[in-house]
Formats: sequence, structure tokens, C-alpha cells
Amino acid sequence: REAWPPRLFCPECRDDRVAWVDLPGEGTVHAFTVQETGLPVGFDGPRVFAVVKVGGHRIFSIISGADPARLQVGDRVRFTPLRVADDPRGQPRWLVGFTAAP
Repeated sequence: REAWPPRLFCPECRDDRVAWVDLPGEGTVHAFTVQETGLPVGFDGPRVFAVVKVGGHRIFSIISGADPARLQVGDRVRFTPLRVADDPRGQPRWLVGFTAAP
């Protein structure tokens, strides 16, 4: 089974045989919710969290720059890495993110 975020074993069967799978750079919104309050310091609101269908898989992610009033299930989105705070050694950290596809 495929999992996101990546794991070192299958949580259902405990098998440790894993493989990376290349996914397309675009997907569609399967479901979403909007967080308007309680955002961590440094995160602008509103924040759109979504389940995105990508190549037959579903990924939980953030959709940046989306207008929550216009976003709809089925909208096309494009993979866009989201940089978050650097680690304690100053190395950049990234999350899987999406933006609206043209």
C-alpha cells in the first residue's frame, strides 16, 4: 500500500518493503476544509487544507493562494512545494503543497 507521509513500514501489515512512486505534478481536489483561526505564528489565514487526488492516490496537503469562497471539489491543482521554517541547523524544510492549476 502507498502512504503519505512516507513510512518505513506498512501500518496495516507491518511489511517493511517500500518503494518510491513517481506521481504526476497535477491533481484534483477531493475534499477540503478552511482554517481561519488558531493558525500558528507566521501562517497567513485563511489556510486551505485538502485531500488531493494525484495519480490514483490521495494526499493530505495545503493549497496555497486559494480563494476558499471559489474553491470546489474537482478543481485542478498543481504540485508546488511549500517552504516552512528552516531546521535548527539552517537547512530548508519543505511540505507537499499545491496551488490552483490554470
